Amino acid sequence: MLAVLKRLGRIRYAAPALAFLAAMGWQPKCAAEGPAAPKRVLLLMPFQVSRPASALFLQGIEDSLKNDYSGSVDVVAENISAVPPEPEGYSEKISNWLAYKYGRQHFDVIVSVIGPSVPHAISLRDQIWPAVPILFVLQAEDRPQYPHLVGRSTRVMIALSSADTVRSALQMMPSTQHLVFLEGSSEQDRRSNAEILGNIRQAFPHLDIIEISGLSWEETKARVGSVPERSIVLLGTFFFDRDHRQLTGPQEVEELSRIVNAPILTDNDESMGKGELGGSVSSVRGAGLAAGQQLAALLKGADPDGMPVREVKNSYIVDWRQMQRWGIPESRLPGDAIIFYKPPTAWEQYSRYILAAATVIAVLLALVAFLLIERQRRRREEKLNSAMLESLPGLALLVSAGGVILRTNETATVVDARSQGARPGRQYSEYLRELTGKEDVAVASAIEQVISGSRAVATAEVAQSTGNRWMEIRAIRLPQKESGSLVVHLDISQRKQAELERSESRSQIYHLNRVAAMGQLAASLAHELAQPLAAILSNAEAAQRFASHENPDLGEIRDALNDIAQDDRRARGVIQGMRAMLKKDDLNVETVDLNQVATAVAQMVRNEATIRGMSLQVSLHHTPVMVKGDAIALQQVLLNLASNGLDAMSGNGGGGCLTIRTVGESNGSAATVWVDDEGPGVSNELRETLFQPFFTTKSTGLGMGLSICRTILDSLGGQIEVMNRNGKGASFAVTLPRA
Repeated sequence: MLAVLKRLGRIRYAAPALAFLAAMGWQPKCAAEGPAAPKRVLLLMPFQVSRPASALFLQGIEDSLKNDYSGSVDVVAENISAVPPEPEGYSEKISNWLAYKYGRQHFDVIVSVIGPSVPHAISLRDQIWPAVPILFVLQAEDRPQYPHLVGRSTRVMIALSSADTVRSALQMMPSTQHLVFLEGSSEQDRRSNAEILGNIRQAFPHLDIIEISGLSWEETKARVGSVPERSIVLLGTFFFDRDHRQLTGPQEVEELSRIVNAPILTDNDESMGKGELGGSVSSVRGAGLAAGQQLAALLKGADPDGMPVREVKNSYIVDWRQMQRWGIPESRLPGDAIIFYKPPTAWEQYSRYILAAATVIAVLLALVAFLLIERQRRRREEKLNSAMLESLPGLALLVSAGGVILRTNETATVVDARSQGARPGRQYSEYLRELTGKEDVAVASAIEQVISGSRAVATAEVAQSTGNRWMEIRAIRLPQKESGSLVVHLDISQRKQAELERSESRSQIYHLNRVAAMGQLAASLAHELAQPLAAILSNAEAAQRFASHENPDLGEIRDALNDIAQDDRRARGVIQGMRAMLKKDDLNVETVDLNQVATAVAQMVRNEATIRGMSLQVSLHHTPVMVKGDAIALQQVLLNLASNGLDAMSGNGGGGCLTIRTVGESNGSAATVWVDDEGPGVSNELRETLFQPFFTTKSTGLGMGLSICRTILDSLGGQIEVMNRNGKGASFAVTLPRA
């Protein structure tokens, strides 16, 4: 910011106290407006407040106070700089003068602007107002000189850097070889410029720096008018020329821009629009806004030691007119650059009129193009529809939303002789009834819903009225509702016949599998029947003996007859179970108790296990486990698994225990029955092919048992899994949905 402000002030021994409000046209509030006394601020500045840069800085403070502080404020601005030549002992004299002048007054905050005012602010506070907070407004170049200020103070740091300004200029003009540096002749000018030049030489050692200093303003302009090519002109601190003539930044830039043959740079934005090119510069008013915000917080009672340092960043600002003058393309600017004074383009000036005319023309052209395209589209659609209709297999009909047949394909007769009745103009519903020979309400309803537009797609299979023929009807609503629907009739008689044959073959395979399983358990079933038959014979002989007595015991005879009836029912149950297993029936999905299925299978295989020298254990869930399934089919599945388990344990040399257990949670969606054996288990390689048809590890058998088990469970919505037990053997899990 204020490297420029330092070079803009008129230097005096002791500038009279200037009221900030009077300088800015800002009057303090009258006492009648409120009982609270106005806050008082002492503002120490290194130059006059009437300077252009000073006005921008103070305007920023004023705007911030208006927004962030509601009370009245009196600001006293004091210039602490000297008129050249600076007298000996000036710093001590100005400090004594300020102490004498303000010794009997009170201030709530002291504001110190730029490094030269720092020692005066600290001296005044220490001598007169020890508890008053200080706000230091410093530029980045002041940081090394004042790394740690004093207690009860806060800072606003301005990222003002002439080196950043030069860096941005080199970005815009990369072929630059010379830097022409203009300096003022006062003591303050020389001190400030020495620091600026040191930073630039360190940052850009490859630049040829041409210093123009110690001259009158007219001599300076004459020198600038003949700088070498590929140069840039940087205006350093230039408060006074050799003749002690005071100059301002905007005045200097404006006069130089008329004669210079190179771009002019400064490190702030006060001269924008006067001929300065711009670049990375500091906003003088922005610095004032930041200082005003920090000042408002202090006036509200904020602890200065706890306040964070406020940083004021540089902005990238350029003058478009100077860019055009020096041939700088916008592509060399960063994305966040702000371009001033760029004239509006024809589009920006007349965009509304251009848009209106273009819209009218576009609408007319679009309308003409639409009509031509629509005409061509209709012709193409007509040809495409005809080609698509003829390419469809079977009978294809276009039906209107009212159910009237509009068109049919020429291959309609390949479906059936009756398709000749599907002529345009006829109601489709009449044709459908004639074709099927009956009133099929479900089919007619689904197809009519598509035709009327309330449904998108429908498919139905119906038997034709003549011969053992089947037909599939597919109805699809066309995209445009008024276009109607496409209805296709396909002859599926061969497919239906094949499905029936496959179903019959599958049923026969299931049946043969059950017969084979029962054959394997024949010995067990014979033993199961032998027990009740032997009991019947024994009880009958006992009853005969009791009846042959002179005084037969009727009670004993009655008990023997009851036992005979009970054993008969038991034998009949075994036979009925065998008949049910051997009976060839389709699956009948109903509610089944897994506990009962497991118990029935256990009874069938128990004797077989005993004959083989193995044991059978049944573990049932404590409550009925109701699932959706077919009792006979599930018995077939468990019987296959139990038989396989017994075979697996026989391979171990005999012995072992086969376990059938049921598992079911009352709030679960599925239940499981487990068949565990103590055989060799199932290897990982066999698991992949175990359930495939015709795969077996036994020397006998077709390898269809487990494949049929999986097919049965798939049709019942269940599944089967196999895993090895922790000890030895395998476990097969049959899972079914709960009823």
